[in-house]
Amino acid sequence: AMDLRVPVLARNIPGNAAVVKHGVNGLLFSSPQEFVHQSQRLLSDHKLRERVVRNGKLYVEENHSVKQEKETYQRLVDTLHKAQFSA
Repeated sequence: AMDLRVPVLARNIPGNAAVVKHGVNGLLFSSPQEFVHQSQRLLSDHKLRERVVRNGKLYVEENHSVKQEKETYQRLVDTLHKAQFSA
């Protein structure tokens, strides 16, 4: 979503919180009520939405490489394929 310039609204759990910095590159929520509140913030606060979208895109560009992720997945598939035929 960040790479596609979509504002991120994620449940506040450790895996998401490790990537999404609340108010910086996305918004986190802990309850259904908070989800509604944060959604309304994104819809009503244009500057907030622009900031989290811009920072989300920057986060992806600085921390993730599509080429590297593709190579990693290919190695995983190759390893699983070899393991299947070795057994």
